[in-house]
Amino acid sequence: MGVFKFLIRQVKHINRYNKILRVLVKYGFDDYVAHFKHSGGFLRHLIPKKRIKKAAELNKWERMRLVCEELGPTFVKFGQLLSSRRDLLPAELIEELSKLQDSVPIFPGKKAKEIIDEEFAAFRNEKIVSFEEFPFASASMAQVHKGRLATGEEVVFKVQRPDIRETIEEDIEIMRDLAGILGERLPSIKHFDPVGLVDQFANSIHYELDFIHESINSKRFAYNFKDSKVIKAPKIYSEFTSTKVVTMEFVKGVKPSKSKLAEDAIDNTKEVAKNIATSFFQQVFEYGFFHADPHAGNFIINEKNEIYYIDFGMMGTILKKDREHLGNLLLAIEMQDVKMMMNAISYLTNVVVFENRKSLEYELIEYINKYAYQENFHLQVGQMLTDLTEVMNHHNLHIPSHFFLITRAMFSLEGLVRDLDDEIILMDEIKPIIRARILDERNPVTTGEKIINSMYDLGNYLEEFPADLRQTMKLIRKGKLSVNLKHEGMDPTVKTLNRLGRLLIIVILVSSIILGSSVFILADTDPKLFDIPVYSLIGYAFATFMGLYLLLRLYKNENED
Repeated sequence: MGVFKFLIRQVKHINRYNKILRVLVKYGFDDYVAHFKHSGGFLRHLIPKKRIKKAAELNKWERMRLVCEELGPTFVKFGQLLSSRRDLLPAELIEELSKLQDSVPIFPGKKAKEIIDEEFAAFRNEKIVSFEEFPFASASMAQVHKGRLATGEEVVFKVQRPDIRETIEEDIEIMRDLAGILGERLPSIKHFDPVGLVDQFANSIHYELDFIHESINSKRFAYNFKDSKVIKAPKIYSEFTSTKVVTMEFVKGVKPSKSKLAEDAIDNTKEVAKNIATSFFQQVFEYGFFHADPHAGNFIINEKNEIYYIDFGMMGTILKKDREHLGNLLLAIEMQDVKMMMNAISYLTNVVVFENRKSLEYELIEYINKYAYQENFHLQVGQMLTDLTEVMNHHNLHIPSHFFLITRAMFSLEGLVRDLDDEIILMDEIKPIIRARILDERNPVTTGEKIINSMYDLGNYLEEFPADLRQTMKLIRKGKLSVNLKHEGMDPTVKTLNRLGRLLIIVILVSSIILGSSVFILADTDPKLFDIPVYSLIGYAFATFMGLYLLLRLYKNENED
């Protein structure tokens, strides 16, 4: 049945298969086409020999980029996604994929009007009084038209291409089939999990196809920067926004490049560069929600020097704790602190005990030394993160997806701000934001909130424990409880857990004593010393002693590690 379905899909997509294989052969990838000979290999005979042309003057990586561009929007988007996976692909291919451009013809403006009217009945009801049929911007999935609402506001309509969903769905089915075949027949790429990459891309592009998500992203971004006088996002008109159309305010301005800003008589390019860089690092480390494609085309600088971010289709999210450890990692690189780096990597990669700790430590020392003696290493944040990814990948550490997005975004950001200010040092823009976050996390109020939350969680756990224990005993009596235990290299983990358990008991004890002593103060009990209840003073003194003991134990354990 599975084979039958596969053949049905191939017949259904025969024209598209023919186009894909023809383009592969055209650019000299006959060896890859040969791997399909047992599975739809008859399609090769549909490729006219007179059309076969090898681009011998181009290198392999350039030809791969041209294949993506010629095959259209889906493959261009897939190539752009892969350009963030520096852990998987050669640097030469990453460089070429980063150059991918949409080269699709515009579709008629009348069709765009029809789509808008189908979604909102806006023209029939005269809610839109002006609409420029010729688009002033066009991309692989949508094109943008300028217009005016009946209320007088100038707006732009981002309208999804007709039938783009069907085209993308067809291409994804084909890509998934081809990835499965290549994964089976090319052992060298099997560990990349090509089918998994296609699935990841499918999820990403389906999300991007729904313009409601883009409008929500834009509103969320605007809310995060609501107090900023410089960083802005265009206003979204929800009444004229749907899965196929997003309507936003028209922002008049120029793209942030030295030549464009000079034409518009904006000479403070250094300030623009600093504001763009700072705003990006605020997104990552303060809000945990960042624009994942910060190239010049996604910014507009208006006459007031306000910086507008546009196109919120590709955004990244990073958890609060991950932000903290990513910041620690960057500071550790700056401070050349290998132990701090390893602690941050341990958290980010979700590893308790490194399989080969000494080997990783040596590699990190070499990694730091590579940059320590370069005068301009502060200018290469993107490359630093890429090289660090290679070290982690070499030790089979699971790298979180947001790390790739941030790395990819850093390359775009560096190119943009360096064009505006070739003297800018990005690490100098990052450090104050990271340190402010660390101070905020360590202040007494935040620490107190964490202690209260921990005690609340502990109380809930103790309340639920008897019921959980009864349920476990019932399962044991019924013979339904099974435990699979594999003891392999567990000694360091067990030792660490035991040590943490003892320290946790001390933390709970100290917290309880502090709370108990505070109760005596609130009750205003006698006897007193310096107008403070003696029992409170004794409790605080004991808690201080235990706290110092705890700090000494932590310091000692860290040195033992």
